[in-house]
Amino acid sequence: MLEAQRRGFYKLLGKVFPENLACVRLVGRCGFQQVGLHRHHGRLDGKWRDVLLVEQLLGDAHQATSLEGQSSRMQIEGKHPA
Repeated sequence: MLEAQRRGFYKLLGKVFPENLACVRLVGRCGFQQVGLHRHHGRLDGKWRDVLLVEQLLGDAHQATSLEGQSSRMQIEGKHPA
């Protein structure tokens, strides 16, 4: 991730199968956060598959926590700001 920051990237994105719990735990330990779900994103072996969206913010983007960002995360999770 340091190389990504050095090159000017501010965010790393990933997509994983939500039922692959080992992968979900691994990306979590690597600092990624779950930010969404693509339902029926594609077919694999004739079966529709969901894909979990994960991201890791880097540098200034990681440090910039705003009320707006907290509010949008709550909306994704179905919560309401207090």
